[in-house]
Amino acid sequence: MRIATVVIAAWLAATFFARADTGDYRSTPDVRALQAYGAQSPSILHADVASYNAGQEGGGHKFDWQAPSTANRNCTPNDVTVFSADGVDASTGCWVWPDPGTLTPEDAGAVHDGKTDDTSAFQRLAAVGGTVHLPASPACYRIAGTILLAIPQHWYGDGATASCVHYVPGLRGGVLFAVKAAGVEIGGFRIDASSETYMPATGNTYAVFITGSAAGSPGVHIHDMAFDDLSFSDALLDNGLAPGRDNLIVTHAIYATNADGLTVDGNSFRAISGAAVLLKGGSKIAIEHNSFKDVRWYNINAHSGGNGIEIAYNNFDDTGMCPLGVIWGGMIDVQSVTAAEGGGAPAASVYVHDNTLQGCAGYGAVERYQSVHGLKVEREKIFNVEPGTWVGPPSGLIGIVVNVRGTSLQDENGPPQDIAIDDNTISAPTNPGSRGSICVEVFNSLQAQPNPIRNVEIARNHCLAAGSAAWSNVVAVHGCSGCNGGGIESLTIRDNEGETAIGANPVLPGAIALISGSSGAAVKGVTIGGNVLADQGMAALSSQSCIVLGQFVDDVTFQKGSCKNFYFGLYVAKNAGSDIAGAATLEFTGTAARNGNIVMANSRPAPAASDTKPR
Repeated sequence: MRIATVVIAAWLAATFFARADTGDYRSTPDVRALQAYGAQSPSILHADVASYNAGQEGGGHKFDWQAPSTANRNCTPNDVTVFSADGVDASTGCWVWPDPGTLTPEDAGAVHDGKTDDTSAFQRLAAVGGTVHLPASPACYRIAGTILLAIPQHWYGDGATASCVHYVPGLRGGVLFAVKAAGVEIGGFRIDASSETYMPATGNTYAVFITGSAAGSPGVHIHDMAFDDLSFSDALLDNGLAPGRDNLIVTHAIYATNADGLTVDGNSFRAISGAAVLLKGGSKIAIEHNSFKDVRWYNINAHSGGNGIEIAYNNFDDTGMCPLGVIWGGMIDVQSVTAAEGGGAPAASVYVHDNTLQGCAGYGAVERYQSVHGLKVEREKIFNVEPGTWVGPPSGLIGIVVNVRGTSLQDENGPPQDIAIDDNTISAPTNPGSRGSICVEVFNSLQAQPNPIRNVEIARNHCLAAGSAAWSNVVAVHGCSGCNGGGIESLTIRDNEGETAIGANPVLPGAIALISGSSGAAVKGVTIGGNVLADQGMAALSSQSCIVLGQFVDDVTFQKGSCKNFYFGLYVAKNAGSDIAGAATLEFTGTAARNGNIVMANSRPAPAASDTKPR
């Protein structure tokens, strides 16, 4: 009885309440049937389309026949909201979806079954613009081509675990979303390429490629996305670096050139063979609150300049890269552009803060800053890190390094200026590599003429031991090596704490070590004060010192400080400069009396005769 009632109710609704195909109204199964109404049926003005494609769900809407002048509409068909009619010129009229509001890919013909290629539907939507919603579904939209976003538009999903785009670029690589307009927003869905291997790939792949034409206000905004398993590469990731291969053909999740106003926030990046975010130029860029997991290159690579870049509150975890062997870069890399790359202004006004980083780092550095003018790095937490094996065994690891970028010993960007490395917590690696480990390093390299790094402050950093593993150097400063120019001027090292095990293959033999390779690259104008330094044990190692002033280091002022358990307290090398003040304010504990606390290897008078052993 109940089943009969339901059937009768459905029949009554269909019979008495559905609109009949009479007068100026028709119902059609799909948009192709809609287009058939035109010259053959000039009196039909309204149509109810069941779906975009016959026999499939989605894309069904009410359309009205309108002349081009109606409501200031034109009749240029886009096959989403405007359709032509068979045999009717656009100057006569067209079918229009009057008030589409938010669109879905199904409105443009997407099948959304995870198997059918929905590229054409996405391309039609991108040409229309506006707001596009990718609804939640167990299936992903399958895309094998490029979606050009050349006008402002907003694409959003129901969350990265609910809405998905599966990208199939092919062996030669490709671009999924090509952004060429300001005011584009992409958020709330997942882009993945799981099960797509393409190794060895022969061309780079990009999930989102943003060009300089996207600069403007508002800038491009990419948020709450998941970039997952974009691992196409020219070398198998689980087999290391193949002979003669450089892992240069990779997949970058977001690649932006001169994209002023770009914001990347709240996204997750996992298993990316290239960079997660690669920037070339641009200004007022913010990369915040993202998570990075097992990214092959530098997770964030500001490769060629840029002005006004903030990198903050991100979480980096590249521990899964350690067993793979080949790691292109560490986790954060900001560098100026070389002449070979087209030249340009150096990177400037860079603020990096409150990030958490762990995992393996190739090139020997977790964070690297090259030729940056105006850099502040603070409150970073770096732990559980190991050197990556790029080509050959690990050579060492540096927590944060500031140096010069150029080629052929030429200064192409100007050395770093106005640098502050402040209040960072960095734990030592358990495997320091063949050349040891450095918590913070400043290195003026590739200089053909005197052109010093100026105005550097390294303060309040915590360079901690990790169990029995400690740093080779807490702070290492190098004016230059094997060149005639360079140098460092106006350097402050203060209020840092650190624990060392200097016997672990130090590059420079001191918890704080300053040195240079020539008089034209002197390190001078240095203040060292308030540092608390300790060694894990006073080993019988004659090079083991708390503070080393190497050759061509001059104009150094000490302001107290504590050294514990070092073979020597302060060691001043033979070719060090003559202007050293305040060394007597240093406090030494646990230093062997037979070795002396202050050693003047340059045969100059000691700062305090009572605690000095001439050599």
